[in-house]
Amino acid sequence: MERNLALDATAEPEYPSRAWLFLPFGLSPAVVIGYVMIAVSDALSRAAAPLSSVSMLVTAAFLPATLMFLWAPFIDIVRQRRRWILAGVLLLSAVAAGLAMAPHTEAGLPLLVPLAALAGFGYSLVSAAQKGLAVELLAPKRRVAAAGWAGAGSGIGLAASGGVLVASASLSPPGTALLLVALAGIPSLVSLALLERRIPRHAPDAATLRDVFTDTRRLFGTGPGRLTLAICMLPIGTSAAFLMLGALGPDFQSTAAVVGALAGTARSLAMAAGALLGARFWLRLGTKSGCVLSTLALAAFSLLALAVPKTPNGYAFVVCGYGFLSGASLSALAGIILETVEQRASSTQASVLVAAGNLENVYLPPMVGIAHDVAGLTGLLLVDSAVGVGGLLLYLLCARALHQHPLLSQRVGG
Repeated sequence: MERNLALDATAEPEYPSRAWLFLPFGLSPAVVIGYVMIAVSDALSRAAAPLSSVSMLVTAAFLPATLMFLWAPFIDIVRQRRRWILAGVLLLSAVAAGLAMAPHTEAGLPLLVPLAALAGFGYSLVSAAQKGLAVELLAPKRRVAAAGWAGAGSGIGLAASGGVLVASASLSPPGTALLLVALAGIPSLVSLALLERRIPRHAPDAATLRDVFTDTRRLFGTGPGRLTLAICMLPIGTSAAFLMLGALGPDFQSTAAVVGALAGTARSLAMAAGALLGARFWLRLGTKSGCVLSTLALAAFSLLALAVPKTPNGYAFVVCGYGFLSGASLSALAGIILETVEQRASSTQASVLVAAGNLENVYLPPMVGIAHDVAGLTGLLLVDSAVGVGGLLLYLLCARALHQHPLLSQRVGG
């Protein structure tokens, strides 16, 4: 059985498992990014903005995560990962207020797009720091559990953003802003305080910029490291339709309230359930097997969605199905990353992998947006399925070229 060279099971942290405390670190970014994907996208769609324009807003929200490897080395060098998480959460809270106050019209896109990009930057800080913190504090076998909890937090955060969309109908823009700020900030602040009490600060081994670059270069010079990079770069274990569900309400004759309840709340709770159940399942089956199975399931579901009635009930089925499968896929991908990275350069290495994974969030939404503009919902779903199958075939070719098994993963802690 393949064993990732980057994971040293003999260097387990001595701290007790607190994997559940990582849930808010998935929740805070998801509330704000979800507000962009669901509430703002729905408002723009109903304001007659073309879906290709709406997709650019989603792209802006994910673009900074694609570049996070540029600033992640400073997180490894400074080492105060809890403070980096705090900085990211504070930025997300400030941007959330701006997004709620900005006009949600096509004319407001010049303001909305930079705000979405700043939200993405805040997300990138939290993402890089919390992955490094998981490697620093948790025993190897608990890191996949932490990935599952963070994924569940993402689902809950997206659900909360859908609730904000529903609540905003009866709230003023300042009231909506206050609600968003509370949801984005308070849970993570509480979690950081609990971490401070339960797991005291310690002084980890100092790392220089040269150390971080050397460790990262060495990791991605190994076969397992390169295959993990390929997994993240290729469009597998993901769905562009999932990212664009907030803008597809009109295709299913669904009102804004229905979109908020389904594309926000129902989809995201399904995603949280998929992340937690997936993490448990992939611990037994292996995270790479989980990624392959999730990709096949998402591609098949896109084809199944073609036959679903274009009604609110059909929308509910599509939304929950994508949510559950995407949550399971998220836990597999995050588990692969946390199995691979080394402790000293964990934030940088994880950021390179997450950045590679976010490439698909940059090019897939415009791709399916154009498909939707040309051929409607049918075109979007067909392109989404074809991209998943094509990405999986490319992954199998990469595994063969690197002489790595495409399904077997290191048993965590084994």
